[in-house]
Amino acid sequence: DLEALRARVGLEKLRLKPDFEAMASYNSMWGTADHRWMVGVGLRLPVWRQRLRASVAEAEARLAAAESQLTALTDSIAAEVEVALAAVEEAEHVVRLYRNRVLPAARDQVAAARASFETGEGSMLGLIDAERSLLAAELSHEEAVTENMLRTSGWIQKT
Repeated sequence: DLEALRARVGLEKLRLKPDFEAMASYNSMWGTADHRWMVGVGLRLPVWRQRLRASVAEAEARLAAAESQLTALTDSIAAEVEVALAAVEEAEHVVRLYRNRVLPAARDQVAAARASFETGEGSMLGLIDAERSLLAAELSHEEAVTENMLRTSGWIQKT
């Protein structure tokens, strides 16, 4: 957790500063009343500064490493989102191409082959091939629609 690491850095920096302590006590075991009350002041000085600076540097290094990992993870997630969005946009583009160009062209070919066959200029095999092409285009369109739906819902990650 980054907040814990930041707090650790702050704590290690506080250890570099002197620490003051005040105390007061009462001890009823002393025979004289003047000795029963005690008041004192304590002062802790950070004498081993090199060791304390090293612990601050270690805490700062751990914080920097955690922040670097967070940045790397954030960048990785952003890249994955961008790739997924591009894949969805591409799938939608393929669906539009089939709907707006491929299917109308295949239907026009069937209509032309049928008209040619009815007038006696075309063959039955030409009409069957045009119908087969239309069915293949319709199947490809439905596959593209299905892939787009699955990709949008998150079922397909990468191709």
